[in-house]
Amino acid sequence: MEEKNKKRDPMPPPEATPEEIGEFWDTHSLADYWDETHEVEFQVNLKSGQDLSSDETETADQNNTPSAEQGWRKLKDLIQSIKPKEFEKLTATLLTSFLKIPFVVARSGEQPSGDAKSMTGEVTIQAKNYSEGNKPRDVEIVGDINIVRRNLQDLQVYVLVISRDISTQSLDELNAVSEETGLDTVTLELSDELSDLGALCVAYWEDIHHFFDLSDMDPQFSVWVQIARDGLKTQAQMEKVRSKLEDRVQTQRHVQKSTEKYLLNRFKRDEDFNPINLSQAIERKSLESKLTDWWNTEETPICYLEGKKGHGKTWLASKWMNSIREKENIVTFWLDSKDWTGIKSISDLLRTCFRLIYPSYEQGKITKLQNKPAKIWRKTLIVLDGVNERNAIEAAQQIFTEYFRNDEDESERNAIEVAQQIFTEYFRNDEDESEWRNRVRFLLTTRPLDNYPDFESYLLEDYHKISVEPFNNTELQDALTQKDLKPDDLPDSLIEIAKIPRYFQRCLELRDKFDSSQAGTVDVALWEDLLDKIERTDLQIKQKLGWPHAKNPQEILSDLAKQPKWTNVNAA
Repeated sequence: MEEKNKKRDPMPPPEATPEEIGEFWDTHSLADYWDETHEVEFQVNLKSGQDLSSDETETADQNNTPSAEQGWRKLKDLIQSIKPKEFEKLTATLLTSFLKIPFVVARSGEQPSGDAKSMTGEVTIQAKNYSEGNKPRDVEIVGDINIVRRNLQDLQVYVLVISRDISTQSLDELNAVSEETGLDTVTLELSDELSDLGALCVAYWEDIHHFFDLSDMDPQFSVWVQIARDGLKTQAQMEKVRSKLEDRVQTQRHVQKSTEKYLLNRFKRDEDFNPINLSQAIERKSLESKLTDWWNTEETPICYLEGKKGHGKTWLASKWMNSIREKENIVTFWLDSKDWTGIKSISDLLRTCFRLIYPSYEQGKITKLQNKPAKIWRKTLIVLDGVNERNAIEAAQQIFTEYFRNDEDESERNAIEVAQQIFTEYFRNDEDESEWRNRVRFLLTTRPLDNYPDFESYLLEDYHKISVEPFNNTELQDALTQKDLKPDDLPDSLIEIAKIPRYFQRCLELRDKFDSSQAGTVDVALWEDLLDKIERTDLQIKQKLGWPHAKNPQEILSDLAKQPKWTNVNAA
């Protein structure tokens, strides 16, 4: 009786907030208020226990949310309803958000460079907003490209954004322009279904929704945008768009970064084929100045550094190349003789250049890039090291034999003969080849080519020659100063040897072993250099050569001398 007469707290009134109602029932039991309840009827839409994919969710009942077909159609109507200038701003905003490249929209009536362009002028956007009844004309599309090309010297990528689908004929015309000029073209279309432009719009809706008048739009459209954005099909379409844009927006600056990464690694090696460690290179201001003078003169597009073994041609070329790359923001390629021996044409040479910096699985990118140095980029420098070198190492000989289809005469060609073929093509007056001379320049390194009169007689006379000699007294003093040394710190017997750049560092290491009375010779420097190389040889290579148990370089050389193939040699 006492329990029945217990006073109850009143239930929350109808105007109570959901939070207040929740707090009440957190501390009260419905059993105490059962007499105040009454029977009602309602429907429950139970979802399947199966996990629906995002795409299936798009077509599920979402409280009157538009279907995929209705949503894409409404989006197309919205885009086609805005004014041309707003459409230009919308496309610039989309690509800025997507590519992380700032685009500047052209002023009204002044669009010879496109409707919007990147800050560098390498990428331009042409935005075409057509209503449902209008269609783009092929002549207009191609004409716009030609106008932009004439006004943007650095143009490399042309992006056509169009608010409807584009005809096959128009696509063929765009591809023809790309083939002819090397200009990359990208089209982003819009349709009644999922499309490139539609996918970009829903993906970056927060960045672009202010371009539209949504005052009369059903609120459920915003819900559809979120569903479409997260849908698997939209995400797959965005990957296609990303591939299409990022693959083509491989402008000169992108390649510069890739080559820079490759060259930084190439020029810090102390081992492997033709080691080049620029940290050990000695500055030679006079020769570097001569190279810069050549570069600034357009008359002779090919220069060669000629000098005897050890005179520092490779160091000079690599050090100057790095300097000019940083100063002028150009693409530079470095090829060791083993890389370019066997090349038949400049096109093959460019393909080899890109293969050095991009992995083999990016062959599609290499194919698209290899024509840009001749057709698009202002200047490209290619350094071919070791013109005088013979056909590389045994492995390279096998590669080139296969490359030349087992042609005996071709497989025996050395780098000199290859250079003849490359540069004969380079200097041809043929219209198709002349474009190389305007944009691609070469720097070669070689020992004296007196033993190759045919090569010298009709080719070297067209090159700019820079002779590379040993250090003079001033250069030697400067080199010693860079090492915090004075000429007196070097024994007299090593001074002439130290003037040979290749042995300069070795002479510094040997200076404590010699005094003024002891004879220092190139042979001694070479011997010490050989011992050092053996000492630093990779352990796996030592094992392959049968050296794993040798304690020191002298023991290795002693073992080699005792091998039958040496002991049976006729001294005569």
